[in-house]
Amino acid sequence: MNRLWEENKAFVVVVGACLLLLIAARPTIISAGPPLARWLGVGWKGEYDKLEAKNQTLTGQLKKYDPESGGQEISLIQEKIDVSNRRLAENFDQYVHSLAFVPYHPFRLLENEKKPGHYFRTVLTNTRQALLLHCSLRSVQITEDLGFAQFDRGAVPPAKDVGNLLRQLAVADTFIRLCADCQIESTNIESHLPKRATGTKGRPSFLWEYPMRVRLRTTFGKFMKLIQRLNGRYGVVENVAENRMREMVEKVTLTIGREYGVRIDDQFTIFKRKPGAPCGLVYAGRVTVTGFLDKGSVARVDEDSLPYDRFDTARKKALAIERGDYATTGFFRVSRMEIKALAGSILAFDNEKIPTKIEPHRLDISLEVSTIGFDPKTEHITVKNITKVTGGRVKRTVKKKGPTAPTGPVHARPSW
Repeated sequence: MNRLWEENKAFVVVVGACLLLLIAARPTIISAGPPLARWLGVGWKGEYDKLEAKNQTLTGQLKKYDPESGGQEISLIQEKIDVSNRRLAENFDQYVHSLAFVPYHPFRLLENEKKPGHYFRTVLTNTRQALLLHCSLRSVQITEDLGFAQFDRGAVPPAKDVGNLLRQLAVADTFIRLCADCQIESTNIESHLPKRATGTKGRPSFLWEYPMRVRLRTTFGKFMKLIQRLNGRYGVVENVAENRMREMVEKVTLTIGREYGVRIDDQFTIFKRKPGAPCGLVYAGRVTVTGFLDKGSVARVDEDSLPYDRFDTARKKALAIERGDYATTGFFRVSRMEIKALAGSILAFDNEKIPTKIEPHRLDISLEVSTIGFDPKTEHITVKNITKVTGGRVKRTVKKKGPTAPTGPVHARPSW
């Protein structure tokens, strides 16, 4: 035994020293990279791959906040974000402008009205008489109840419902006048449906639909003309002509004219936006187109009894409508449509069997159309008015640290 030890002592010492050295140098070998890890076996390679993947993940996360040297600075990236946000805000404002339906006088309830229910009854009666005259002059038929059959026998609605009922009556007034101008032979507003939110499940909505069901009878060409005009026309007040003696605006110039399908006697509702409230729409007046310019149109301001001193301005009625205000004829969204064809016929012949009286082909159309209303409390989303960001169960407060955070509004396009 001693002889065996003496002969192999040097070999055993060298092997033991190598094993101790390998154990002590393990971390250094792992960090040396894939070649050594593969050479040392599968177990060593697996641990190396795990550390390498973690390193790549951390590096990728870091690059989102700290661009590589020689790349774009963070300030430039934030500037691009700001530009994108401004464009989104402009697009959102454009959608609000094009989709808005702002009830006009007299379909607006004043805050100091003592008997809201009786006020609605009065407006309903006056509107019905005005529409019957308007439609009779154009040889078109309408149902007299305007979709408010429940109030035919003098019923008075509760005060809490009057604001919504007046809006529905304004929608009926606009829609029937539009149908009469398109020569729709028969217009029947069957009912007004409750408003409904358009947001997705679990998310609040900033806009609602106010639907109503109508039945029309007309020819194909006239119906196509109506469909085109349901999209509405909208523009901006470019200039105002004031009558200082009467303290009022007499005429306005609009940026939209005949090139966009505007016609003489088209009526526009003028409204403003409250500062800082993109959906805070404030009624300013009603105008009727009287003529056209090379680009744009001229409209007279309709007389009404709205007390203009309610506007937040020291100036009086003359400046209730100002340059830069918004103008719209009102947008209608068709959410349901059913069409039945009614065959025409020859009703009479002369002595030579030539038709003298013809009943043309007609369409019997059932529609559900909606106007859009916005939540006036909606604000543009900025870092200043975000207090908490929620994602799943995680809540964190946004704090301003490091580089200046991107500012400006962010909005998504309304989806149907």
